[in-house]
Amino acid sequence: MLPASNDYEDPALVIADTGNHCIRKINLTTEIVTTIAGQCTTAGFKDGPFGTNLMSSPTSLGVDSSGIIFFYDGQNDYIRMIDPVTTFVSTLLKGACRKDVRFDPVLIKGKYYKTKVICYKNWLNIDS
Repeated sequence: MLPASNDYEDPALVIADTGNHCIRKINLTTEIVTTIAGQCTTAGFKDGPFGTNLMSSPTSLGVDSSGIIFFYDGQNDYIRMIDPVTTFVSTLLKGACRKDVRFDPVLIKGKYYKTKVICYKNWLNIDS
């Protein structure tokens, strides 16, 4: 989930569409689904802005307090991040996200859980 729902006019759920190799956002108010990273149905590995970045089997999403989305790029075996404003995908080296155990998950809309994470940001853009 994105940071606290009161930080945004419309709360959103960010999901890894693993089989289609992309990251999507579902607006929980309008129920509109948009792709925010990757090129759905095209696997690959490339950092860059939306429309050019590629990933392969993304999973395990986390979002920090500034809205940066972290995910595990499964087939490429890297932790990567998406800037929520520019939708630029960068690759993290020696970085990871962990659940912040100081906070309990918050139930949203009766079926989604928002958990807080702590992420180490040591990234490097990789172009392949």
